[in-house]
Amino acid sequence: MNRPLLIPKEFHKIHRIYCDNYIKNPIPRPMKSDLAKEFKLLATHKDGKTFPVDVSLTSLQIPKYDIVVICYIHDLSDLFLEILKLKQLNHQRKLFLSSISHEMRTPLNGIIGLLNILESTNLTSEQLSIIKDLKKNAQNI
Repeated sequence: MNRPLLIPKEFHKIHRIYCDNYIKNPIPRPMKSDLAKEFKLLATHKDGKTFPVDVSLTSLQIPKYDIVVICYIHDLSDLFLEILKLKQLNHQRKLFLSSISHEMRTPLNGIIGLLNILESTNLTSEQLSIIKDLKKNAQNI
């Protein structure tokens, strides 16, 4: 495979340095994208578009050759899109919960206030117990 076609142009120089270092110390290792850093390891399609990848390298010492490097590349584009969708859904969930929280808190404060007024009137012990339970449940919400 023609390596420059796969490596984004802006990474050609650093890639050459990494290749030289790998040849000096060919230890099998994964080169995983850090999902928390939004897929910083990229490759390039034939059309020039970049895509997020995971890469694993291993090498073989074969007689008559210096070193043969085996590279496994896993396209993470679908995973990347799913993470974006989940982030959007999480944002929408937060907006919904904050809206619902506000919409519930206002009438609930009115109910608690009315329960306080009702509690100060002449009530049977059973009615007073019900009022206290209602207040406790309303405050827990």
